[in-house]
Amino acid sequence: MGHRRAEPRPLHSVLTAVLESLRLGDPAEAALFDRWDEAVGKDFAARCRPEQLEDGRLTVVCEHPLLSYEIGMQREALLARVNAFLQGRAVTDLRVHLRKAHGR
Repeated sequence: MGHRRAEPRPLHSVLTAVLESLRLGDPAEAALFDRWDEAVGKDFAARCRPEQLEDGRLTVVCEHPLLSYEIGMQREALLARVNAFLQGRAVTDLRVHLRKAHGR
């Protein structure tokens, strides 16, 4: 059986296609998730974590309803800190999901 060889393509176009197919997200999102404590402060970061950033909506996960309330009260300040960290990407909405930690 003869296999037809694909035409050579520039490496950057191949890598771009692979990254898009993996849906790894953009570098700004990765930086926010990796450096969450820098973006929102160590105290806040110790009690919740980012779960998703999509279409301007940041979803965070926390374990306690009181923390969810606190996040709501500090919503505008947290959005301002996140947007300052992202330097240009606009996060306009903040959602909180309650979820128990694994192993408890």
